[in-house]
Amino acid sequence: MALKKGYEIWNSTTGVSTVANKITFVTGTNPRPASIVPQYFEGSSDIDWLVFDNVNSDVWGTATGQRNGIMVDDGSVCRLYDVKGFATSDTVLNCPWNKLSAWLSIIADTTTTNLSVQGQYNGTYPALPSVFGYCYTVVLTATAGNWTNAQLTAYDINSIALLFPLDYLNSDISVVSCTSTVITLTLCSKVALGTNGYNGFPTANFLGATTLTWGFTAY
Repeated sequence: MALKKGYEIWNSTTGVSTVANKITFVTGTNPRPASIVPQYFEGSSDIDWLVFDNVNSDVWGTATGQRNGIMVDDGSVCRLYDVKGFATSDTVLNCPWNKLSAWLSIIADTTTTNLSVQGQYNGTYPALPSVFGYCYTVVLTATAGNWTNAQLTAYDINSIALLFPLDYLNSDISVVSCTSTVITLTLCSKVALGTNGYNGFPTANFLGATTLTWGFTAY
């Protein structure tokens, strides 16, 4: 079988690869698109990498510092490799399935004596997000709110946290003030938010509010 070399992005035993040069691929089994996304711990520069295995286009390549590749199983170890996708005129070059198509072609090549695999990143990866990301004062205004005793419960705060997709929330949610109609919070996200946050934030029947508006002001 032909020798194949390229960049390993991550593996489940040693974590993010720090090797500057290409290494020999372990072709493994069960190839599928996967991503790793950086996550900082609040109040420190410690970083963790969240693994999104067997992903689709909806969660592909959107977070700051995210690295996308092809994951394979090597016994009890999972390995994520850097692969440049194939594309036609009507597809995105490095979408999940184009990367997978390229990987399968690489694995099928048994004639090239020494195959140096072309990657999307080739050792130069997207910049990491800042430690605290993008921080906001969030004002929730309800025209007919009925938050019990003008307080938020842990369940309420968790409900707000769950509105952030892909673990983009980069801090605790701190309650600055709360009345029966206005809640003021602070939080940080790994990506920039518009004035109304993400599309799909509920405007009714959330935390007991019949009509709710969101306001995000960066600080």
